[in-house]
Amino acid sequence: MALIAVEDGTSEHTGSTVVGPVAGTLTVGSDSFFTIEGKLAMVEDGTMEIPSHQYQLLPPLFHSHSYNPDTLANNYFYIEGKRVILVGDSFSGDATEVKNAGSNSIFEVA
Repeated sequence: MALIAVEDGTSEHTGSTVVGPVAGTLTVGSDSFFTIEGKLAMVEDGTMEIPSHQYQLLPPLFHSHSYNPDTLANNYFYIEGKRVILVGDSFSGDATEVKNAGSNSIFEVA
C-alpha cells in the first residue's frame, strides 16, 4: 500500500546530478476536483518539478527538469481517465521519484 500524492507533496531527483539528491515539488496535472484533506490529488499528467542543479563538475553545468511519472505502481485507480500517482512512482529515464505524499496521511491505494 502507498499513499496518494497531493499537491504539497515532494519529489526527489538522484539521476543527472553531481551534488547529491535534489528535492523538488509536484504539480497535480489535470485533476481539478479530487481533493484529500483540501489538497488536489496528483494524476499521471502531473509533473515532478526539479529545480536547477549541477550535473557536470568541469566545466560546471546546470539544468532543471520537469518529468511526468512513467513507472507507476497503481494501474487501476483513475480520476477523469488519468491514473492517480502514489508515493514511489517515478520517471525511469533520469531517476526521479515522488518521495512524499504531502499532507495526505490517510488515503492509501494498493
